[in-house]
Amino acid sequence: MGLFSFLKNNSGVGLDLGNRWTKLMVLKKSGKQIQLERLGRIFFTKDEFEDKQKIKEKITKLYNLLSIKINYINISLAGHSVIIKRLPLPSTPQDQKDFDEIIKKHARDHIPFDIENVYMDYHVIQQEERPKEVKEYFLVATKKNVVHEMQDLIHGMGFHIEAIDVEGFSLCNCFEYNYPEFISDTSYLIDIGSSNTIFCVYSQGAPLIIRDLSIGGDQVTEKIKGVLNKNFIECEKIKINQLSGVTPKEKIIINQKIEELYLTWIDEIQKLIYFHVSNYAKGEDVKNIFLSGGGSLSPKFKEVMEEHLEKEVEYMNPFKKIYISANNFDMEYLKNISPQFSMATGLALRNFI
Repeated sequence: MGLFSFLKNNSGVGLDLGNRWTKLMVLKKSGKQIQLERLGRIFFTKDEFEDKQKIKEKITKLYNLLSIKINYINISLAGHSVIIKRLPLPSTPQDQKDFDEIIKKHARDHIPFDIENVYMDYHVIQQEERPKEVKEYFLVATKKNVVHEMQDLIHGMGFHIEAIDVEGFSLCNCFEYNYPEFISDTSYLIDIGSSNTIFCVYSQGAPLIIRDLSIGGDQVTEKIKGVLNKNFIECEKIKINQLSGVTPKEKIIINQKIEELYLTWIDEIQKLIYFHVSNYAKGEDVKNIFLSGGGSLSPKFKEVMEEHLEKEVEYMNPFKKIYISANNFDMEYLKNISPQFSMATGLALRNFI
């Protein structure tokens, strides 16, 4: 499941360019086995992420520190830079050119930009409720200038883009590779970043619904900052360390503030769950909820979510089916940060699935 492919390469390098944490990983296929070769992450302040030169410097430094020799990478787009629309259309004509024209015609009705100024792709959704003569598609589009800006940034670091993916598709790639036992079921995948959350309904081997929500871990850090007399970076560290180092009184106040925030998050997520349940016959059968993203590791969020959704929630393990050498990696460290790497893993896996 991808968006725009430019080159082909036998290696899998995923760069998840988050505006707070950027993650980089390399996967290698050996026979039928996929193994982890390199992995690292870097933190950006708000000012640093608004400075393209600083982005280039820090990512290049990480690349060199990890001794990565591959210059072709997979990246992703999300949020307002990507438009995703579901379209029920007649089954694909034998003439691909005719179908491309059908897609383009419908795109004009759904994309609020000049169609000549966007890149488009589409993905078939397996939907049993639809008659055989009709298929549903994800129409995916982004402005050409957004892609060109990303290309300029990556090329400015001396790298080449192998593929640009959609974050929701990358998340699904990670899930379907690591959890093949759930491919025939319907699962909710929720990836919480620093300022953006991806909500996916994965059903019968394909994404059914993909939505972006403007919620994320930075809001938790700001709540902590509002209680403590500390700067954002210090509060980010306190959040990551599960409120370690604060006084008992401060912890009570912070937990109250962030739980109030979590309830607004869960309300947004529940609206999407209700939409799925109301519009799809099998919506009520969903039992699997998988969390990922750095924001999902915010203090007690998983517990609050389980309590209010009244469903069991588990963290997605992006390394579940990937071979990792205990001689080359700190396994306890990987366990602690693994939910943060679901998107990067999905991007790196794009070469193999």
